[in-house]
Amino acid sequence: MSRLARGHPSETRRREIQRAIDRVVDNPMIGRACDEVHPGYRKHAVGVHALYYRIVSRDVIDVVRILHQRMDVDRHLD
Repeated sequence: MSRLARGHPSETRRREIQRAIDRVVDNPMIGRACDEVHPGYRKHAVGVHALYYRIVSRDVIDVVRILHQRMDVDRHLD
């Protein structure tokens, strides 16, 4: 369990991201394909962040990276 206080902005963000990951696991096609970044990768927006992942199987995803929208995708997903 996180050591951050409930309601702390970082804890709130972490929970939002965890809920988004849970949604993607339940419906892997929810994210848009982003083969221009890397073949097989998908992207799902989470507030000011983007969840980059690939589908491993029907109920398994591989979260490749979580990036802030201002971060250089090419640099961090090379």
